[in-house]
Amino acid sequence: MAIGGSGEWGSTGYGTYTIPQETNLKKYYLNGEYTDVHFGTNQVIVPVEGSGENDRFYVMALENFDSSTHYWYSTAYGNLDSANSINMSKNDFASEGAEPTGKINTDRMIEAWNEGDGRYGDRNDNDIWGVIQTPKSGESINEIKKGWFIPSKSEWAAFGVAFNIGDSNYSTTYGLDRTYWTSSQSRTSGACGAYCYYGSINDDSVTDLYCIRLATTF
Repeated sequence: MAIGGSGEWGSTGYGTYTIPQETNLKKYYLNGEYTDVHFGTNQVIVPVEGSGENDRFYVMALENFDSSTHYWYSTAYGNLDSANSINMSKNDFASEGAEPTGKINTDRMIEAWNEGDGRYGDRNDNDIWGVIQTPKSGESINEIKKGWFIPSKSEWAAFGVAFNIGDSNYSTTYGLDRTYWTSSQSRTSGACGAYCYYGSINDDSVTDLYCIRLATTF
C-alpha cells in the first residue's frame, strides 16, 4: 500500500483514515520475485541505501502471527488509561514524518504489559502484547524487534480499502480470518477490531478473542 490518500472502510463511521503525503521518500529497485498463494507472483522491491529518510510503503504480513485467537488485554477491562482512548470517528494515522501510529501503540502497550504484573492488570499469557513478543520457531528475536507492529484502526482501514476486503473475498481471496485486533484503544475497557467479514472497524471489549496480523513500513 503506497502512502497517500484518504477514505473510509465500512459504514460504521469508525474506519476513516487519511494517509499523509510524505516527502524525502526512499527510492527503490527491483530485486527478484516472490509468489504467494493469495496474492500471486509479485516483484520484490528494496530501498536504495541513502536515497531518502522516509518510508514509502505500508506492508501487511501475508499470514497471521499464529493460528490462535487472543485477548487484547483480558484483565485491563475498565482499567486502561483514558488518555490513550481515541475518538472512534477520527483518523489515527501518523502525521507526516512521524512513526506509524500502530508502532507507537504497540510499543506503549508492550511496555505497559511488561511492567511488574502489568500496569493495567495481571498479565494473561494469551494477551496479544505478550504473544507478539514470542520469537517465531527457529528465530532468535521476535517480529516486533524487526520493526513489525499491530496496525492502528485507521491503518487497518486503509488496508481494507486498498484490497477491497469484505464478506465476499476476505477468506477465499486473501486467506484472512473474520476478525483481527488493531492496536487502537477505544475506551478504558475496549479496543478497535477489524471485521473482515463485514469490511469495517468496530469497538470491542478487551476480553474478546481475535486474530493477530502484523504490519510494517519500508
